Amino acid sequence: MKAVRAYRRRLDRGELFPPFMFLAITSACNLHCHGCWITTQGKPKSLTQQDIDRIIAAGKGQQSRFYSLLGGEPMLYPRWWEIPQRHPDCYFQIITNGMFLTDENVRRINRLGNVTPLVSIDGLGPSNDQRRGDGVFQAAMEGVRRLQRHKVLFGVATTITGQNIEEVLSDAYVEWSIRHGAMYLWYYVYRPVGADPSPQLAVAREQMTRLRRRLLTLRRKHPILIIDTYWDEAGRAVCPAACGLGFHIGPQGSIEPCPPLSFACEKVQDRGGDLFATINESRFLRGFQEFVQQRTRGA
Repeated sequence: MKAVRAYRRRLDRGELFPPFMFLAITSACNLHCHGCWITTQGKPKSLTQQDIDRIIAAGKGQQSRFYSLLGGEPMLYPRWWEIPQRHPDCYFQIITNGMFLTDENVRRINRLGNVTPLVSIDGLGPSNDQRRGDGVFQAAMEGVRRLQRHKVLFGVATTITGQNIEEVLSDAYVEWSIRHGAMYLWYYVYRPVGADPSPQLAVAREQMTRLRRRLLTLRRKHPILIIDTYWDEAGRAVCPAACGLGFHIGPQGSIEPCPPLSFACEKVQDRGGDLFATINESRFLRGFQEFVQQRTRGA
């Protein structure tokens, strides 16, 4: 709430700096999912500890203290747990495929107290593995059970595709998430991007309206937080980057609108590491905002 209030004050002053930030701390990943925007060719790229600390310090200076750590697979980042450890006055969401939620890592998360894992699961069994690979669902479920056993606050991130839409928007799927200890469900509509865009998985135009109505029904019906990524509370399409609510930092330090739009003109290392000045004075990010707001609102 403090971060959003500070963000609104910045808007009144005409300043640009987000209350939330997505940090792709590494491009390393053990999976090759359809529609993934991360480039896996060559040696994996990673943000340095210095870059990460500089980003978080800049955020604290603007009262922004919530950070999503993603990748690739963020748990492949060496000693990833030291990031929330170094910043106990911030809260971290770790977006993970769940395959590294070992007993040791789950115990670390429990001890840290300022981390919530968001486990990517795109349907039960075959539906998930069709996109993510054979055996991934079972491995992720082992991690989910550990989180539940250790009473960690966690969520499930589900990508809705044209093929799994009926399953993942069913009452049974939401009830399954609740039964396995998830406190929130974060829905994301599939974007055909990356080296393997797989456009056949995209949600069809005629499915989109039904998808929106179904999410609103589920939200009213089940005792779990349901997050609808690209629409606001009134059902209007919204692009977080176009509103200045959040930007994505790529593993090489590039400042991008969001994970699927891996385009940038600036890096966190620019202007001597003055992140506020780099974002606030970015012609690219401000131009992107104007373009989206004048044309699509993010639809």
